[in-house]
Amino acid sequence: MGEAKVCSRCGEDFPPTSEYFHRQKDGKNGLRADCKKCVKKSSHEYYELNKESITKYNREYDRVNQKKTTERQKTYHILHNEHRIDYGKIYREKNRKLLAENKRKSYRANHEAMLAMSKRYKDSHRVEIRERDKIWSLANRPKINIAHQRRRARERQLLSTLTFVQWESIKQHFDNKCCYCGEEKKLTIEHFIPVSKSGELSINNVLPSCASCNCSKGAKLLNEWYPRQPFYSKEREQKILKYLNYKNKIQQFSLSF
Repeated sequence: MGEAKVCSRCGEDFPPTSEYFHRQKDGKNGLRADCKKCVKKSSHEYYELNKESITKYNREYDRVNQKKTTERQKTYHILHNEHRIDYGKIYREKNRKLLAENKRKSYRANHEAMLAMSKRYKDSHRVEIRERDKIWSLANRPKINIAHQRRRARERQLLSTLTFVQWESIKQHFDNKCCYCGEEKKLTIEHFIPVSKSGELSINNVLPSCASCNCSKGAKLLNEWYPRQPFYSKEREQKILKYLNYKNKIQQFSLSF
């Protein structure tokens, strides 16, 4: 490693390595004469003495070169977009717990400030937020309905596991038609065993039904209601029971996707 290197400013002895000195090609041992501590202290003192002029220069530089900087950033993002996305996913996956903890710490430390900032944003963008929420609600009505049904099931302390993907698969199984009348109408979530009789909100108990059939069936069981309907179909009844794996009026096993 060699003899100790003396800092030209503070006069202290340090090992001649890049841990204590910045690199400099034409310097002794390829290092600067002043240590990193002195460089940092000197830079800080210079900044404090020239803060206004430095800030003014940086702002002017940013203003003049704003277009160049923006274009350069856009070009970089376009060329390295896939790499950035993949790297971000890998980093978040590896540091999931750390990121979650940092987020919690930041929220606790800045709770009031974040709430105030959120309130200011909502107050100044009230119309835009209302329109955005309206558009999202119209585009995601099925998801909202499922969320409402799950909350209703939880309030009754019933099993609530139905997902949007499962609901879409259930509708496809019945060709996007009402499982009772066979009509191709707007479909609602129908509990085969009614909620009032502890019917769970899961793939094992949910069927696609039009609003008319759903309201008509109400809290009745299939054998109490369906055979008396003018649109009753033995074929559709068997399809329902087969789909839910009922044999001899007993559900044999749970469905899964």
